[in-house]
Order: sequence, then C-alpha cells, then structure tokens
Amino acid sequence: MIEELRILEELQGIDNEIDALYTDGGNLPEEIERLTAQWREKQEAFKAKQDRLDEYEKEQRRLEREIVEAQNAMEKFNKQLSRARNNKEYRVLEQQINDKEFLVLELDEELAKLKDKTIALKDEIEAETPVFEQEQAAFESQLKTLQAQLDDLEGNLAIKRDERNRVSLRLKKSLFRKYERLRQAYNNVVVPIQRGACSGCNMTLPPQTIAVSKGQDRILDCINCGRIIYWDGDY
Repeated sequence: MIEELRILEELQGIDNEIDALYTDGGNLPEEIERLTAQWREKQEAFKAKQDRLDEYEKEQRRLEREIVEAQNAMEKFNKQLSRARNNKEYRVLEQQINDKEFLVLELDEELAKLKDKTIALKDEIEAETPVFEQEQAAFESQLKTLQAQLDDLEGNLAIKRDERNRVSLRLKKSLFRKYERLRQAYNNVVVPIQRGACSGCNMTLPPQTIAVSKGQDRILDCINCGRIIYWDGDY
C-alpha cells in the first residue's frame, strides 16, 4: 500500500474517532442548557412566591401605619371636641372622628385578610423550601457531572483535532482537499475493494480497475461514488 493511502486511512480513522466522540457526547451542551433552563424556571417560580411574600409584609406594615395614624387623628379630634366653640365646629370634628373610625374599620378588615394571605403563603413557602433545596442539590450535582463530561469531550476533541492536523500536513494539499470534499458526502471515504466491488457503494468495478488496484502503487477512485478505493486481497 502506498504511503499516501496509509495516511488517508490514518486520517479517516481519526475522523471516525471524532465522529464517535460527537455521537457519545455531542448533545452535552444542549443537555446542559435544557437542565439549566428547567432549574432557572423553578428558581424564578420559587423567587416569585418569596417576592410576593415580601410585598404582602410590606403592605401589612403600610396598613398598620395607616391604622395608627388614623387612631392618632381620632384621639386628636376627640380632644378638640371638648373645646369646640360652637355647634358647627363640634359637628365638623364629630364627622372627622366618624370618618376616621370608618377608615380604621376598613383598614382593620383589609389587614386581617392580608394577614391570612401572608400566613398561607408563608406556610406554602416553608413547606416547599426543603423540596426546593433538594432539587437545587440535585441540579448542581447533575450540572457538575455533565460539565465534567463536556470538559472531557472538549479535551479529547482538542487532542484528536491536533492529531488530525498533524496527519493532514503529511498529505499533498490537493489530495487532502479531495478527501475533505468526499468527507462532506460520506462517512467512509477510503474503502477496500470487496468481491470485485467498491465496498462504499457496492458498485461492481471494471476488471482493469481491480487489476491496477492490486499493484497498490496509485490512488484510485470509484467510478460511481468517487470514493478512494484500494485492494485488500479480497476478490
């Protein structure tokens, strides 16, 4: 077998190894992305509940302040009531007191409802927190495993690409370009002649081509598929 054919077979072997690496782990980036997206969705849903709880508690404090302010105003108006100088002033103060009493009742009712919602949401978050933490630990473990696999894949691919580059430099540029062109169409570019036919496309070869191939002194192409063919002793 001529040296260039040996180099082509070596190059093809490396390319097949690269293909196998992609077959085994080529979907790792997508898998990592999918896993991360799923976890981000869970994180956002859990955080949304925590944010809603914060809003409830903030609103609760606002209502409590308004109630205190209304009660202080009532106390102030009650003190002024005893010092009213006439009926008109008395009625105005009395109306202001009634308005504040009604406001306090409204605020108390709103606060009571909000407290119930706050307690229910807080209980829900407390119940979900252990599950969330377990899922977080599982996600981090899975991500670590997948990332390690991806790092290994990228490391092995880098080694094989470097090896491929070194081997390809041993070929004539025209022959390497031919190999690359065929590689785009076929997985196996360099194939043996088996039972008088190209083992790539199974096309029966002319007797003259087979006779020349036995000399193993030149690069031959299949007249049908264009693959590089060689004699391996199997007629």
